[in-house]
Amino acid sequence: MNVSPELSQLVSRSQRLGADSTLVVHGGGNTSAKGSVNRDGEVEAVMWVKASGFDMRTSDESGYPPVRLAPLLALHGRSEM
Repeated sequence: MNVSPELSQLVSRSQRLGADSTLVVHGGGNTSAKGSVNRDGEVEAVMWVKASGFDMRTSDESGYPPVRLAPLLALHGRSEM
């Protein structure tokens, strides 16, 4: 797996936040960040989102699946589903 700089920074920030019990309950919570490189190292707009069930204190890159933004943005312009 290629790790984008945005994902590495997100994981680091999330671990710091998750370690502070005054900010999160039992390592829970949600964090995300937009990036420009997918897991295959290809240029693509993505948003890395912390997956449910992963502890912010201890999660690594595997706990942040990328969401491809292009299909979501295409849905935004639709009047009906």
